[in-house]
Amino acid sequence: MPDRATFEGRLGVRVGEPLDDAAAALREALAGLPVDLRFDGARFASGETPPDHPFAQLVLDSFPGSRPVGVPYGADMRLFCERGIPCVMAGTPGLELAHAVDERVAVADLVRLSEGILRVVRAFGSTLGG
Repeated sequence: MPDRATFEGRLGVRVGEPLDDAAAALREALAGLPVDLRFDGARFASGETPPDHPFAQLVLDSFPGSRPVGVPYGADMRLFCERGIPCVMAGTPGLELAHAVDERVAVADLVRLSEGILRVVRAFGSTLGG
């Protein structure tokens, strides 16, 4: 009978929640258990641009039918947000296929995404007088 089990996993971080607070909440939930808990891998903070921010609104307006949602994965968006740069992610449907062996995207979805990005660029440019 083994005397030890080792597990690796990921700890989700709520939008706006500091990494140390998320770790403290997990430690509290495991208090009293014989657990050696370590955080020794990559750490991904959350990132957020409020949905009512002008840039977020511009992106939402450029992708008809879209709505602001949070996502449970790490992204480079956090690096922009940490520096006060508004950032919004937009993409194709099919997140469940991302980085999978059979990863794929429909051409029609790429076209819609490209058209939305073009609308963002044109609208953003017009706000700068371009």
